[in-house]
Amino acid sequence: MLEVDKMLAKCGDCSRLQLLMLLLFCIINMLSSMHYYSQTIISFVPKYWCADDLTPTPAASSCQPADISWANRTCHNYNYELYMGYKSFTSELNWICDKAWQLTLGQSMFFVGSVLGTLLLGYLADIVGRLPILIVANLIAMLGNLLTIWGTNLTLFCVFRLISGFATDSNFLMMYILVMEYMRPSLRTVGLSICIGIFYCLGSMGAPWIAVLMGNWRGFLLATSLPFACVPLFYFVVPESVQWLISKQKYEQAVLCLKRVAQLNGRQVAESDYEQFIEECKFNQQRTKSAPNLIDLFKTPRLRRHTLILFFKS
Repeated sequence: MLEVDKMLAKCGDCSRLQLLMLLLFCIINMLSSMHYYSQTIISFVPKYWCADDLTPTPAASSCQPADISWANRTCHNYNYELYMGYKSFTSELNWICDKAWQLTLGQSMFFVGSVLGTLLLGYLADIVGRLPILIVANLIAMLGNLLTIWGTNLTLFCVFRLISGFATDSNFLMMYILVMEYMRPSLRTVGLSICIGIFYCLGSMGAPWIAVLMGNWRGFLLATSLPFACVPLFYFVVPESVQWLISKQKYEQAVLCLKRVAQLNGRQVAESDYEQFIEECKFNQQRTKSAPNLIDLFKTPRLRRHTLILFFKS
């Protein structure tokens, strides 16, 4: 919205608030990457072999004993060659060989939750605002991973991974939208790309080392989930989306957000500027026939094609 960009130029679109929001976005990137890769790390399958086998450690993983006399028998116990001492969910519960499908099912539920959560939380963000959903999504991510610690049977594991996956993408995208809106248009691509490129990468690289340091999958989930508890504090720093407030005709709240931006950035903005801003927004809304919504993504063949492509890629 052009009116918002013009008003932000007066309130400050590259100053203290923007730097603080970029810093918080860097934190979100690290938390989101560790949350996303938690599914891979807890499901890591180390080298294994039948514990009933008295032969030396085989060169590769094996579900059956190497001893010929055990050839037609089922192996119930396994030995593992833990990588750097890390004990994964898989090696603790022996979800390998004939039980490997259970691990695959749990992983699938994580991504099913991601699709459902992206749709539902995205829809709710248009109703209640970006900031509340940012906080809710990250708390869901924390809850899902913490509950997984006790999900040691198939049903609970699938349910808890579904909950954890429900927050994937939304816990990152809401902050992305807010930072992009409050930054100067010419700096959005550079600022956001640097944060994502560096800090998402750092979180991705750090996650395996946290797992090794903690020694087991429970410790890893605990260490990477508890930092999400700091996200509700963003409410006291990050302003709500002015564009969303204007679209909902919450003009007074939009002005309060802009005044807060100006105050944090040390700018003095005349009251008449805010009044003119609201008048321009009202005028433009009167010229607009209807507000865009989710259904608009399917109005034309091209939009339908791109929407379906993005949906199935997620």
